[in-house]
Order: sequence, then C-alpha cells, then structure tokens
Amino acid sequence: KQRNIAELRLEESRKQATTVLFDYLAGVQYLTGSTPLRKRMAADMQKYLDKLNASIEGGTKANIPLLINTATALHRLSFVQYNGFYRPHLGEKEEAMTNVKRALAIYADVLATGAESEELRFEYGQALTQMGGLLTDRKELQAGLSYFERSIPHYEIGATRDRADQRNAIELARIHLRIANALIRATPYPNAAVNSRLTNHVQQARNTLNAITKKQPDQADAPHVWEWVLRLEIEQMFAKGDWEGTLKPSAAKLAIMQTLLAKEPSNSAYLTDIGSTYLLLAQAHNELGNYPKALEIANAGLEITGKMLKNEPDDRMSAPRHIRQLLQQITARTGLLNQGDISQKIGISSALSEAKSAIAASLKRDSSASLVKNLAIEISTSEIKATGESDPAAALAIAQKTLIDAVALDNPTDFNISAALRVALLQNHIAILARRTKNTALADSTETALKTTIARITAPGVVPPQLTKIIARLQKNG
Repeated sequence: KQRNIAELRLEESRKQATTVLFDYLAGVQYLTGSTPLRKRMAADMQKYLDKLNASIEGGTKANIPLLINTATALHRLSFVQYNGFYRPHLGEKEEAMTNVKRALAIYADVLATGAESEELRFEYGQALTQMGGLLTDRKELQAGLSYFERSIPHYEIGATRDRADQRNAIELARIHLRIANALIRATPYPNAAVNSRLTNHVQQARNTLNAITKKQPDQADAPHVWEWVLRLEIEQMFAKGDWEGTLKPSAAKLAIMQTLLAKEPSNSAYLTDIGSTYLLLAQAHNELGNYPKALEIANAGLEITGKMLKNEPDDRMSAPRHIRQLLQQITARTGLLNQGDISQKIGISSALSEAKSAIAASLKRDSSASLVKNLAIEISTSEIKATGESDPAAALAIAQKTLIDAVALDNPTDFNISAALRVALLQNHIAILARRTKNTALADSTETALKTTIARITAPGVVPPQLTKIIARLQKNG
C-alpha cells in the first residue's frame, strides 16, 4: 500500500512538472526574443523525457498513468520543436518526428490494455494530428491526410463525453479544416470529386462550430477556428477567381483577428495574420478595379508587416514569413501605384531595404534554406519593378543575375508551377528591359526562352484561374 501511495505521489509530481513547463513554454512563445529561452527549456525537457522513456522501455509498462503522461509530454514537446501548423516552433524537425513516433507507440500500447478515458482519446488524437502536420509539412501529403483522418474518431468519441470547454468538439472542427487545407495543397488542380470532398470538410467544421457556439457562445477557441473556416472559404473563392466573393469573408476574418489582437496586443501571430488579410483584400479590390481602396489597404498591410519584421529580426522561423508577406505587399503596392499617382511611391525603397537586410541576416543563419533563397529572388524582382522606369540598365543587370538564381531553383524533373512562373516573369522583365536599352539580341533570345517556359507552365492543361491573367500577359509578350 505504501509503495502504491509513493508511486502515485511520484507520478503526480512528474505530471505537475511537465504541465508547468509546457505552460511556461506556451506563455513565452509569442514574446519577442524568446527563442533562446524556449530552446533551453525544450532541451531540458528532452533530457528528462529521454530518461523516462528509457525506463518505460525497460519494463514499467504496467503503470498506465505514467505511460499516458509520458506520451502526452513527448508529443507536446514535439509540437514545440517543430509543427506544420504555422505556430511558433524551434525548427527541430527530426527531433519532433522522433518524439511524436515515441508518443504514438506508447498510446497504442495503452489502448491495447483496454484503458479508456476522454483524456486518453483527446491526447491520442492530438498526437495523430501532430504527425499529420509534420508529414504534410514534408510534402508527404497523402500520408499526412491519413493521420488527420485517423484522429477524427478519437475526437468524436471524446466529444460525446466532452468537458465544459468542449475541447474535443473544437479539435474535431480543426481537423476537418486541416484535412481541407491538406487537400488544397495535395491537389493544385482539384477535380469535381476533390472539390466536393473539400467543401464537405469545411461544412463539417461550420456545423461543429455552430453547435459549439449555440451551447457555449463565449467558447475561447471558437474565434480562432471560425477565422480558419473563413480563410479556407476565401482560398476557394480565389481559386475560382471570384474576387467579389472574397470581400465579405475577408472582412469578417479581419474583424475576428482585430478582436483577438485587442485582447493580446503582443501576439505577433495575430499581427502577421492581419497583415496577410490586408494583402488578400488589396488583391481582391485591385482585381475588381477599385485601385484607390486597394492602395489604401495595401499601405496598411505594408505598415503592419514592416513593424513585425522590426519586432522579430532574429527569429529564424517567423522572419522569413514576414519577409515574404512584406514583399507581396510591396509588389501589390508597386503595381497599384503604377495605375495611379506615381508621386506616392514614397516608402517602397525603404521597405525594400528592410527586406534586403532581413534576407541577409536569414542567409547568414542558414545559407542553404530554399525559402530564404526564394525570398531573395522575390526581393530582387520587387527591386526590378521599382527601378525599371527610372534606370532600366540597372534593372536589367539585376534581372539577369536573379534569373540565374531562379533557374537554379526550378527543377525540371520535379515540376513546381511557382518556380517555373518565377522564371517566366523574370524572362519577361529581361525581354522588356532589353528592348528599352536597345539590346535587340538579348530581347529576341529571352522571348524565345520565355515561350518555352510558358509551354512548360501550361502543359498540365489546366491553369489556375488566379494565374490566367498573368499567363495571358506573358503569352502576349512572348
């Protein structure tokens, strides 16, 4: 009896220790400059869990509470180390994969004993979800989808016994959205069957959220999930080229994010999301011909993203996302300014300088990162657009150098429409700038190369509606 009491007390202390540590990790994840502290905390937790896992493998499998708590700590640590859900993490992909595999193996052992509880179902569902996220991030999309789908029954079982916070119902809504998101990534040219499946999962999420808010209107996580529903609906509208249809859900999404930001002003993820939503709205208004409104929104987005980049200049995971967003907003703003008052180009050069400094810092940290290399190309492309009118010779030199980098990232044996399109756009810039600088031979040879690239892009037979106008312009020039 005394031994049982001692084991229970030891297990309770272990559970408290891991819970407190993960609470601290969650509390600091959005704070500027918190990455070194999170890395140290995660490393300490890894050492502790390695010892605990070794004791389990050594023969303590009869202690079901210990098994569940160890598995839970392993998959939560995995999420801190790396996740495919655009949440703060430490970039430790292999460590994350190892830990979630360990967690899944332990959960399988526990379920094999006949153990059953809402807590167990929820945590097992979370581990399956984490594995799905890691696999989809590695572009193993079908495998990731399989893990997402395997988690659904566990959330459904848990939802029938749900606690007051309805966490299983919330995760059930989220997993339908994760499946929808993975379907979008897995099928860039979705057919009717995939579109039907996609729409069904988004609707399932809507139905679950409606049930949650009816039962508990102030459920804390519901706004986050509603935002995700709206985001996917916006993506579906964009895929169809329905710019008018994107305005209402985009405005609703922006309102949700601004409300969340008002409650947590230091949450960098909210600011990032607001910046990207401004970009979506600017693009929609631009496509609809409402240039003044589009320019106003693009300026607001540019200001927010520039602020984010200054706040987190050394965060190796979030900085590239902010740089990309900044570049997208610079590109949108430059295009809009070319439609209107050229005197409003104030701010473009300074924004480009900020982006170039951030890229240089990112490349210094990781010179092999393909994302950062792609961003460097995007910066140069924005610079070409900004200087093409005033100094076409300088812009041409930048374009020729950038094309070499873009071709190096365009793998013919592993077709990627974005990489090929980037090459085509640079070839288009070079052809135009060569004509302006009277370099006829370069213009002729580049236009021939452009036709070949366009043929590769259109070879699948289906061009996404949002790219149709771009391809048409390139074909006209080519």
